[in-house]
Amino acid sequence: MKLLLLFALLMAPALASAADGDPYATVESVRARRAGFLEEVQRPAPEVVVLRGGEAIPLRRGASVLQGDVVRTTGGECLLVTAGGWRIGVGENSELELQPTLIHRLGEVVYRVKAAMGVQVERVEVLVEGTTFAIQRDAAGALQLQEGRVRLVGGQEVVVEPGQGVDFTLEGQIAPPQALTPAALRGMNRRIHGLTRADGGRPLRLRRLHLMLGQGPALRQGSGWSSTQIAVQARLLGPLWLDVDAGLLARPLDLGEDVVASALAFPLSIGPRLAGGLGGRVYGRVGASFTVLLGDRCVDAATCERGVEPQPGAKVDVAVGLAFGRLVLELQGGFGVERQHLYDLSANDVLELPVGQILGALAVGLRL
Repeated sequence: MKLLLLFALLMAPALASAADGDPYATVESVRARRAGFLEEVQRPAPEVVVLRGGEAIPLRRGASVLQGDVVRTTGGECLLVTAGGWRIGVGENSELELQPTLIHRLGEVVYRVKAAMGVQVERVEVLVEGTTFAIQRDAAGALQLQEGRVRLVGGQEVVVEPGQGVDFTLEGQIAPPQALTPAALRGMNRRIHGLTRADGGRPLRLRRLHLMLGQGPALRQGSGWSSTQIAVQARLLGPLWLDVDAGLLARPLDLGEDVVASALAFPLSIGPRLAGGLGGRVYGRVGASFTVLLGDRCVDAATCERGVEPQPGAKVDVAVGLAFGRLVLELQGGFGVERQHLYDLSANDVLELPVGQILGALAVGLRL
């Protein structure tokens, strides 16, 4: 059977018969990590390059790669499509040499092929017929098969069926195939779907502007408040964002049984954030903000005349988010200090004291 597969590989009408330097495939998609997330890029990306003639050439969508090229990714991934319709998705931190028998040097690559072909991983050869599978190679190797049939040849021969995975060492020892768990099957299908689609199928495909609306509690001025905020999150460069928030704080006042009144204050904040993916649809953000609180307070030491005066401060912000297409859901938190005006009856004076602020919110946003 091995001889038949090798013969089919050599005789296949796909690009296996090409010589070094001949066209091998076209780059259908390049996705680079921007602001912590993978997103489609149109310009050549230094995170995704082809090594050719001792030179690292950044790839862009529509570029051609040649037989003998080595595709290397760091903070990005790409999708190659051959004339025969093969789709080869190269994941992050991966390296693949384009030969009749593909040489899988590092990382994760997904193969969706329509004819007999081979993949060499150190001393293990993966012989396939039209099939879809993923290989992960680091200190050891692992293969997961979605459809078709795969034969691994090393120190022994192993046949892998759809829905199975197999681990192997780089020295050629191959473990018996095992049925994938439901969770592993879902993960495999998600990775194969993402790496073989032009847009990457990424739920966290990042955009440059988020409009957020949040609601939650706040502890400020020594009192508990209900906090509502509207925020604009704009990406500046790479993982760096700028957040601008405007809000409303409200709390009831105890002025008697028949009196209904509330205190209002208006917080504003602006500051940078760093964002990054935490896995799957989940991402995290952290940063700091300069804050100003506009509210009614005692502004005159002699008469305690009340007025609106800016109350400056600063805080640290953290958030964990979940992305659903254009929608995001964030659990936000912040803590810091701000200057507060307090009227001291004993000293008959207005004191300026640093006080703490603690904020939390659940926000929903639209990504533009």
